[in-house]
Amino acid sequence: MRYKAKCFVAQWSHAELKSLIYLRDFRRLTFDRIAQAIPGKTAEMCRYRYNNRHLLALRGTKPDIGLRICPVPVLLERERRFDAALSMDLTARMLGDPPPGYSALDRLNK
Repeated sequence: MRYKAKCFVAQWSHAELKSLIYLRDFRRLTFDRIAQAIPGKTAEMCRYRYNNRHLLALRGTKPDIGLRICPVPVLLERERRFDAALSMDLTARMLGDPPPGYSALDRLNK
């Protein structure tokens, strides 16, 4: 008779899932640091849950992490930066120069 190991699946609360996704996606923390922030979870548990979070959607228990609504001034600023970046030449883009109007010298002259 073959011995079949039992797989223990840790239960994650809604708050823990929100914390995991926030800390990984927005704070860019490592799984070791995330495990320190979420009590009772190891780095391996955090890594598994984060990498397999699409499985939650298949079971119909996708965590609601909330809709992130971006303010209008932020959207306008993003469009201005995008338009300014289009006017840059290839050398400036490759060397990491800021778009026209966004360098420290441009801000001093305003």
